[in-house]
Order: sequence, then structure tokens, then C-alpha cells
Amino acid sequence: MSIEVESTQIMVYTPEFVKEDMWKIPYNRATSDVMISGGILSTHFEANQRRTNPSAYSKQDQYSFELLVRDSQQADGGTYSCVARNDYGEHKGDVTLDVLEPTSSPRGVRISEITSRSTRVSWQPPLPSNSPVLKYHVRYWKNGGVSGKQLHQVVLGGSETSTYLEGLHPGTSYSVQVLAENGVGLSEPSQLRNVQTKEEAPSGAPTDVHAHPIGSKQIEVSWKPPPSESWHGVLKGYYLGYKVSTSPLAYVYHTTTEPSGRRFRIKGLQKSTPYSIVVKAYNGMGSGPESQPIEVKTRESDPPYPPSFVITDVTSSGALVQMKSEEMSPVLQYIVEYRRQGEEWNPVHVPRDKSSFQLSRLDNCMTYEVRLAAYNEHGRGEFSSTLAFTTTERETNIGFRSSEEDIPFYFRHYFVLPVAASVVVIVTTVVFAWVCYKRVVFRQHRHLVLQQQLAGHLPEGQLTLHRDGYIRPPTYSPPSNRRGVVVSTSIVGILNPEDGYDAPWDVKKQQQQQQQLAIEDNGIRQNLVE
Repeated sequence: MSIEVESTQIMVYTPEFVKEDMWKIPYNRATSDVMISGGILSTHFEANQRRTNPSAYSKQDQYSFELLVRDSQQADGGTYSCVARNDYGEHKGDVTLDVLEPTSSPRGVRISEITSRSTRVSWQPPLPSNSPVLKYHVRYWKNGGVSGKQLHQVVLGGSETSTYLEGLHPGTSYSVQVLAENGVGLSEPSQLRNVQTKEEAPSGAPTDVHAHPIGSKQIEVSWKPPPSESWHGVLKGYYLGYKVSTSPLAYVYHTTTEPSGRRFRIKGLQKSTPYSIVVKAYNGMGSGPESQPIEVKTRESDPPYPPSFVITDVTSSGALVQMKSEEMSPVLQYIVEYRRQGEEWNPVHVPRDKSSFQLSRLDNCMTYEVRLAAYNEHGRGEFSSTLAFTTTERETNIGFRSSEEDIPFYFRHYFVLPVAASVVVIVTTVVFAWVCYKRVVFRQHRHLVLQQQLAGHLPEGQLTLHRDGYIRPPTYSPPSNRRGVVVSTSIVGILNPEDGYDAPWDVKKQQQQQQQLAIEDNGIRQNLVE
């Protein structure tokens, strides 16, 4: 008996193993996104044993899947599992993701052991992270610089937590920050700390020192402060030293406590005497070096005293300054300085022969200050005390203006007076000419009437009327074939309008002649009747 055996092949399909190429993936957080790849038969990912969002999958081909973690944070780190599954089973491969990022800022920054040129900076390490600190960066800069801040930096190892900042400037404010660095990059800066180094005495002397005599007993000194980098703190004032140039004694010092003041007047000196003068600055730690000595000699006599003055005729745009001359102190000229309150002085020189000065072009309803000084052959005297006044509101009526500069030229006396005089002369001339004309017309009319009367009574003859511009009686000549009495009459001749006429001083004489003519006229009439 034979037995036939039939063989059967059984095949069992199981998932292919997921490729486990990387067990740990360090990732820089600065790139934000993370890409994790699975095997050819993987179907999903699990993060820390929790299934991820399927929308984050990206299929490259039929055998490859990827997981994209967007905007990665440090909390996204952990174990990611790539799971492959079919009807016959499943297989899983694990991938570890470490999200690396810059460390946090150093903590507890402190400033201590402050001197004039150094200080100590200390801090605490940042919070623990998955990336160790490799270095510390200490940055500092000077505050208040006019040309911007210049950054200084000290780099230390990751195990250091303090350092000394040296080479600082005395009496100067600095700002300090600390940063940590790991394998990814620098952390954010720590909290800003300020430090003020201690002061030292100034190392520089005042510059541009000048001096000139004010009178026989005073000298005025001016200067500029030392270079700012040599102050070594805050200047509190200056010492001004003086002595007779030939004296072996030490300088006598005056103190000015106004650091911004750069002018000082030394009083109580001897007249016509040379003096040596020095200036030095000081701060809270002492005084600096002296300036180079300068020599100046007091005058033989004094300049004039401050002049007295008053302010009158204040308007909206001007005021009148009236000076009072001093008989005991001859003045060559005045200097008037005025300004709006709080602004710079405006100087104006006034000749000595003027006792007043008109301030013009001022703003209305503003307060102004005025002061005066006088010059003589010995120089300018001291300024007077300051007087203040306030301009009025703007006027609308010209009649109230007291400032000549404010009045239009056609209302000023040098224009009005000549015009008025010219008008008077013209009117007077016209009136006088009209009177003369009427007088001539009246005489012509009277002569014609008389001629008509004579023509009716005198025999035929010749009546000669003189037209030479003089007052003479006409002459009558009878006919040659008739005898008669020669008649002489005193009729006024006709005046030619073009002839010259008697001036006003002839009026009285003319009246006398007219009376004589009237008498002679009556005589002629009687003869004619006879």
C-alpha cells in the first residue's frame, strides 16, 4: 500500500519593521519646525504614547510618511513612535526628539566694590535647560555720551559668575548687562544695572583765561571750564587766585560756587598796579591744577558810575529811556541794553549829547528789562540796576502814540509844518491877487463913465490918456480953429493890465490922489457949465 503525501505551504504576513535610523534628534528651536520620517509601512505617529494629529502627516510616497511639528517649543521634546500595522500585526519604532533653544537670562545681577576706576559685577546662572551654558558675556557702556554709547564687553567661561570691570572713568555713570551663551546662541540680556564710579579731583585746568581792568581797583576775569574728560566728577565751582606780580607771597583765592559761572570781578585792588591771576576748578574730591598765570594792570582812574535813568512813554511797541548825566563823571557815550525777560541782551550805543533813547519794535503785552552803562576815557563803567516795564496792548488810535517811530511820516512835524506854511502862503497870495484884480476893474469902469460924460460937454478936441503905468492926469487939447480955455483935468489914466501895478505900500498915496482927482473933477464940471 502506498501513501501519497500532499505538501502545503503556509505563508504568514507580518508588518515590516520600521526603520530606526535615529534614536535621538537634537533640534534648534530657532528653526521652529521639526520633520520626523517613518518607515515604508508606517501608518501613524505617537508622541509620548499619545497619537498625534493626522493632519500633520505628510506622505512622500506609498512607502514613506513624515510628521511635521510646527513652531516647536521645548515642551515638544520627547519620544515619538512610528507605528506600522496590518491584518497580521503591528510594529513600532521609537525616535527621541530634543528641542534645543538659547538658555534663559542670567539672574540676580549685582554691582559691588565700586571705586573711581573699577567695580565688581556678579550674577546667578540661568534656569536649568537641556543645553549647558558655555560662556557669559558682560557688556557695559558709559551713559550720557554726546556721540552715542561705546559698547565694551568681557567674555567669561560658563562656570564663572562674577568679574571685575576695570579701566573705568572717575565720576561717571555706566550701564551693565550680562548674557549667557549655549550651543544654540545668546540668551536675552539680563536686567539692566547702573553704576556710578567714585569721583577724583579734576586733572585739567580751566582754559582761555582772560582778564581786563574795570577801574583803578577792579579786575574782571573770564575763563572756560576744563575739558569734560578731566572733570572726574561734577564741578562745584572755581578758585580765583591773585597777587601783586612782584610779590613773593602766595596767591589769595576767591571762591565762586556757581559751576556755570565763568566770570568773576576781583575788587579792592591798588590802582595802577600789575597783578598775577590764576584759576582752578574743584569738585567733591578736591581742586585741579592751576591755569597759566596772566598779568593785568589796574587803571589810573575809574570809569563812570552807573548812570541814572527812568522809563517813560510806554506804548504797545516802544518806550522812552531818559538818562541823567553825572556832572562829576564826564561821559563819552552810553550803552543801553534791553531784552525780553529771560532772553539775551540787545546792546545799543547812544552818543553822549543825547539824553534819551527811544526803544522801538517791541512786542505788545510783554515784559522787558533795561540797564545802562557809561563810557569815559578810562573805559566802561558798571551797569546800572535793571528796570523792568511791560508794554501795553496794541493801540487803535494814532493820536495816543508817543513814539515818533510809530507815527507815519505824514503826521510828523518835519512834514506837517512845511506843508501848512505853504498852504498859508498860497491862500494869502490868491486873496491878494483877487483884491488887486477887483481894484483894477473898478478903476477901468470909472474912467469909461467919466469919458462918456466929458464927450457930451467938451468941444471937439484931443483927450490924451497916459497908459505908462503911472498915475497922471490926462491932457486935453482944444481944436486949432477955436479959442477956448485950456482945460486941465485930473482924470486917472487907464492902466494896462500888463503894466506893473502899485504895491500894497502905495495904497495910502493912491487914496490921497483919488481925493485930489475928485476935487479937480468938480472944478472941471463947474467950468463946463459956465
